[in-house]
Amino acid sequence: MRTITHPLLATLPSVLVIGLESEARARFHRILRRAKFRTFVCAQLRDAIDLMQMASVVVCHQPLPGILWQDVLRQAEKLRNAPSVIVTIPRPLTIDLDEANQRGVFALLEPYHETEVTALIQRAHAEYQAVRQLQSAHADGLTLFEQLRASPMAVPADTRNESDWPDTSSGVRFRAADRLQRESATDLPEPVSVS
Repeated sequence: MRTITHPLLATLPSVLVIGLESEARARFHRILRRAKFRTFVCAQLRDAIDLMQMASVVVCHQPLPGILWQDVLRQAEKLRNAPSVIVTIPRPLTIDLDEANQRGVFALLEPYHETEVTALIQRAHAEYQAVRQLQSAHADGLTLFEQLRASPMAVPADTRNESDWPDTSSGVRFRAADRLQRESATDLPEPVSVS
């Protein structure tokens, strides 16, 4: 029997958890195991770099061992199939949420519930798969990926309509991809009936 190990081909997320050994990290790992996600755990960036290639989602579980989540993100972005990055944020807030959002990182505020963790990881995995599909559909996938990672424009604070609310960076990525697909679809000739 052949085993499929590439995260793009897997239906469930492959999750790499980076963080110091602690009860909180152990609890997080138990949540992932109950959800039946393929899980890797490490405490050092050098180990994480080797494991990132097998992950669709990387979780920076705070506190990190002498590194910053930005270091993890930089290493992830170097990969051809860069995984989505989630950062757990203990209270009081120790991370600039605006910076994390602009960089395309998912934030998970502690304390968190099991369903919240699994839903966020599934969302990050779905984004990972969507970006990989866009890259394979376009000749210059890396340029497209960087364009889609662009932060959203600011909107006035007095917006009352939900459609006018500010977007997260991942929402901008999905909408831009949808717009690109619709624009490219209009360039195609109409199908001709053969009957």
